[in-house]
Amino acid sequence: MGAWRLSELDHFRAGLRVYEQRPLLVITNVSDDAPRLGKHWGRVLLPPELDIQDDPSIHYHLRDLLTGEVYVRSGESLARDGVVVGLAPFELHALQVEDIAVEDMVVERALAGAA
Repeated sequence: MGAWRLSELDHFRAGLRVYEQRPLLVITNVSDDAPRLGKHWGRVLLPPELDIQDDPSIHYHLRDLLTGEVYVRSGESLARDGVVVGLAPFELHALQVEDIAVEDMVVERALAGAA
């Protein structure tokens, strides 16, 4: 989807895979109509298979396996807005869910008690 206008972007492709027993979101820009140094910005809405919890106290840590960058987003942000990425033509992001952190101590205690 477009980063600001919620219309589909023909030049972005995304797919979901499993790598090292964790979800891996692969995003690429297949456009050839822009300079290689210019980025296109897009929004990737996450598929329901990821079961992202629409909760501001849950934070998902996504690591780009190609650059090492880590993006931390709340479950609320990911469920509603997805991930905004900037990619130059023929670039690739490989975002893996590295960790899930619960910021609310009440929720943490409840989860620990259920284990």
